[in-house]
Amino acid sequence: MKSILLKSSSLLIAMSALALSGCGSSGNSAAPLVAGTDIPVSATETTAGVVSFANLSVANGGDTDEPLVVGDAALAASDTDEPDPSV
Repeated sequence: MKSILLKSSSLLIAMSALALSGCGSSGNSAAPLVAGTDIPVSATETTAGVVSFANLSVANGGDTDEPLVVGDAALAASDTDEPDPSV
């Protein structure tokens, strides 16, 4: 049961970040980006990076911002990371 919950949590975080990436900032972050995208490399390496990217996108986003370029970037997911209690 715990495994299903962790998989569901990871999938939900990844899907949320992708959904939010459509209306984020213009990619003016200092973090290195995946080539040809507005996705930070950290979001493709760790689930903590995905959460950080999603939080930053929400904080900087607005109705007048340009959509983020997602390209072929795949957000990180983990079957072993514990859910982030702050989310």
